[in-house]
Amino acid sequence: MLTLSLDDIPCFSDSAETEISFKKVNFIFGANGSGKSSLCRKVADTLAQSKDEPTKVLLYNRRYRDGVVSSSDSLDGHVAVGPEAVEAKRKISELKRDLEKLRDKESKQSEQLNGNSEGSEGHKNAIERIEREILDLLWQYRSSAVKRSAIKDLFPGTAGSKARFYEVFTPMVQKELTSPFVGPIEDLADLGETFGNLKDFQGEQLHPFQIPDSTMETLQELQALSGLLSKAVIDNSQSDYSADAKRVGDSAWLSKGFELLAITSPHCPFCTQEIEKQKLDEINSFFQSQYEVTISRLRLGLTASRSCESDLRSLAAGLPDDSPVSNVEVRQALIRLADQLHDFSQLLERKLASPKQVLGDASLIQNMNLLNSATSGYNSQVVAFNTQLKTRQQLLKQMQTRAQTALLSPLWDYDRKNYVSLCKARDSTEQRLAETVKNISEVERKISDAARDARDAKVAVDWMNSLIRFLIGDSFHLEEISTDSSGHGYKVVRRDGSPAGSSLSEGEEQLLAFLYFISSVRNVGQEGNEAPERECVVIVDDPMSSLDSELLYGVSTILNDVIWGMKDGTWKIKQFFCCSHNSAFYRNLTYSFRHSDGRYQHFFIRKGPFGHHSIEPVSESPVSTTYKELWRSIAKAGESSDSVGLANTMRRILENYFQTDNHLSQLRQLRDIGSKDRIAFNTLVNWSHDGSHNLFDTLEVGTHALVNESLLRVFEHLFRSTGHAAHYEMMMESTSDKSGV
Repeated sequence: MLTLSLDDIPCFSDSAETEISFKKVNFIFGANGSGKSSLCRKVADTLAQSKDEPTKVLLYNRRYRDGVVSSSDSLDGHVAVGPEAVEAKRKISELKRDLEKLRDKESKQSEQLNGNSEGSEGHKNAIERIEREILDLLWQYRSSAVKRSAIKDLFPGTAGSKARFYEVFTPMVQKELTSPFVGPIEDLADLGETFGNLKDFQGEQLHPFQIPDSTMETLQELQALSGLLSKAVIDNSQSDYSADAKRVGDSAWLSKGFELLAITSPHCPFCTQEIEKQKLDEINSFFQSQYEVTISRLRLGLTASRSCESDLRSLAAGLPDDSPVSNVEVRQALIRLADQLHDFSQLLERKLASPKQVLGDASLIQNMNLLNSATSGYNSQVVAFNTQLKTRQQLLKQMQTRAQTALLSPLWDYDRKNYVSLCKARDSTEQRLAETVKNISEVERKISDAARDARDAKVAVDWMNSLIRFLIGDSFHLEEISTDSSGHGYKVVRRDGSPAGSSLSEGEEQLLAFLYFISSVRNVGQEGNEAPERECVVIVDDPMSSLDSELLYGVSTILNDVIWGMKDGTWKIKQFFCCSHNSAFYRNLTYSFRHSDGRYQHFFIRKGPFGHHSIEPVSESPVSTTYKELWRSIAKAGESSDSVGLANTMRRILENYFQTDNHLSQLRQLRDIGSKDRIAFNTLVNWSHDGSHNLFDTLEVGTHALVNESLLRVFEHLFRSTGHAAHYEMMMESTSDKSGV
């Protein structure tokens, strides 16, 4: 919440307070000329200029009241409600005049560019006519040249199609007319012959041949597996270790060791030490494990060999027969290696059927090398072919460009000045027309924005009319003007339909200004409102100024609704300030918020010499009723020695309360409360009955303090005995330690 320095406010500059802190809702009471308006302006300026949290500030004061409603004889009974609406209507009127001028300008520029029905050809039509005449001439020239030579291939897509010819050559003609070609003139017939020789070498770019990486990896794995075919594969079930060792191809010492192991077991044949049974089991397990691994490799190899053979044959079948580069060697190498893999698979099948048998060498390396060599040679030829093809294609493209230039040779003697001049005029007009169209769009956007502002005012006026009827009946209301020739949106109409205009009283204009202000507050943060602000700060400076007293309750009720709406979120208000010098208005406004607390705060401005005014927060509303002030005197009776004044105060309270509540007769029915307070009781009751304003001379007193005590006891007894103890306690509690103005 805001904390405000008072140093910059002249009327408070020399006061004891240097700053003041505000709460969510702030009520400020002070006499005219005490500095309320200066304080409100300072609060508004401080919040609006805050760098940390800039806030939308809505300030209702004399300046706002004087500027928000305009009604005079010059408006012919019309009224502009709200500065935004007045400005919006004025802008719309000006913008429409600007728009009319721009559209007239657009029409003239469009005629210059495109011509009109009255015979003006226009820049674009004149240019198209010249281009069409030239294209007709070139078409005839091309047609005669085609009959003499085979140059039609120089202009692909245009043979026999005049429309296609125009489509292709229009940009060329435009370029030639504005930027003439400088160079030697070539004959179309010669170009056609050269082109014919070049186009015989045609084709598409070839792709190099490549064996998939997965296929090459499989071939390398099969090559590594081929060594197993020439070795016997055994397990630990064989009893003749020596024979097995020989089949495996082990050295003589290992063979001899197996023979001796069979004789000397469980002793080692080399060191004669006894071999434990666990070691023998490990030897047998080792042989069995190696056997199973080898058999698994052979089975996987058989599957891979068959798959790889199929892949190689597919690659060979996929090579094109009509390739401009021979691929015979690559195909033969693929088939040769596939055939070998077929034989290799058969060897693997035999090996799996009898793992012990030793088969011949089945190495794949030779045919793999032949395939790599054939592939490398083929790819080298592909690179050379692609390079040559690219060169020929570039030459063909150059020939076509040269042929197109030669076809344009009839234009070289053409007078281009008129065409170039027309093109410049067309480009300039198009640029100016585009700028005009852009300006039209911008003006239309501004008109739309201004119209939205006017519509926002319409929403406010509908709501204001309902409040006008609530506050003052049907004395006048606002009506929307059917035409906007006056530049304003609404008129004030009296009950009989006549325009009010300048007949509005000052109070009526002030009421319109106040209601428009409240409608502006109401619009903040509402759905459909395009303004970026989601909350605002509301400052109301003396709303009863120039307003009739009969509007006091209506205005205070509206502001009460605003304050309650802040609490439930209906009104998007961040902080609220209200200043007033009118005690009746202030009392009604703050009736439900009499005490300051964490949300509400009352302030009282004490008026002194200029520069010495002071503002201080108070614990409750500084404005009290006469009735409440009488009770305040009762609460402070112990501080006074004026018994007659105290009795008179009590009489006024008793008369006011019991007579208003129709319980005055109850006082007559009360019995004496005892000898101690008999005189005070009888005198006070009788005095209340006859309404006497005489001095309290029938009261016999000893000391003033004892008289006051007796009066206070009797006064309390009267309320409690008649069943009004709750009222007594409420009033004594509310005035016991409070101060007011």
